[in-house]
Amino acid sequence: MPDLARNLFIRRHQRSRRREQGMMVRLAAEVGMPVEDAAHYESHIQGKMPHDFSGYDRGSAAMS
Repeated sequence: MPDLARNLFIRRHQRSRRREQGMMVRLAAEVGMPVEDAAHYESHIQGKMPHDFSGYDRGSAAMS
């Protein structure tokens, strides 16, 4: 059971980081910055995302 919980947490964290990275690349393209700079940006601090990106995690509402 602990392995399952750990794997679920890791996948959720990776998805959130991918979403954050995608937003950064799109924003960089919109403002004219080199996309390569945004593609290498990581806000990884002790396994946590900064609070301003935490809102982009999956929501608690389900689609019907």
